[in-house]
Amino acid sequence: MCARVAILLCLLGVACSALAVSITKCKIDDVNCMRLSAQALVPIVAAGLPEYDMKPLDPLPISKIDGSSPDLKLIASDVVVTGMKGCEVQRISRVQSKVDVGLLCSVKVEGEYEIKGKILILPLDGKGKLTVSLTKFLINVQTVLKEEELNGKKHWGISSWDYNYDLKERANIELTNLFAGSEKLTEAIRESLGESANEIVKEVGPPIIKAITGEVIDSIKHFFHHVPVEDLIIE
Repeated sequence: MCARVAILLCLLGVACSALAVSITKCKIDDVNCMRLSAQALVPIVAAGLPEYDMKPLDPLPISKIDGSSPDLKLIASDVVVTGMKGCEVQRISRVQSKVDVGLLCSVKVEGEYEIKGKILILPLDGKGKLTVSLTKFLINVQTVLKEEELNGKKHWGISSWDYNYDLKERANIELTNLFAGSEKLTEAIRESLGESANEIVKEVGPPIIKAITGEVIDSIKHFFHHVPVEDLIIE
């Protein structure tokens, strides 16, 4: 339990406290120490902490993601994301209330999809199984912390957050039952899907990446709600 208490602090660039006897203590300006400590804790974070209402992040279920635009209907449902436990912590920095974390991840996104319209110049129409493999994509998350009082003690909250991402290797997209199962039409588009996978992910991927990031942020908010600041850092 003690080790778990410090997990998100390390990931957010906060010095690990004496509560975590198995965690290397880090000074707030020792970014390399914090990065190495956080890396060892990623699998534990991914497993979830039910005592703090933190859901498992691997596998991560997401009921619905709407990636539609004026020219495209794109709905993904019953989505399951796997691979978060293998993320590599690339960097951590904290300046006053601002925290910046960079994670290099390889994940698989599976679920049901419904699509009608154009992505880039590709006409797509179908409803079936969706599988997207993102190999080595870098996600950068920026958060702004705030302080609030709960039960007479100071707690942290997250007043705002933002994200961006970059694909470091070729993505892979598989859609079953395109064009009502027409193999002729599907074959005509399959090669284009492979060649343009990264461009497609950049075009329609933000809602998926935002949904995943939002689940992580939600877990952090639950953690901060349950644990006062005095139990997290040495002031």
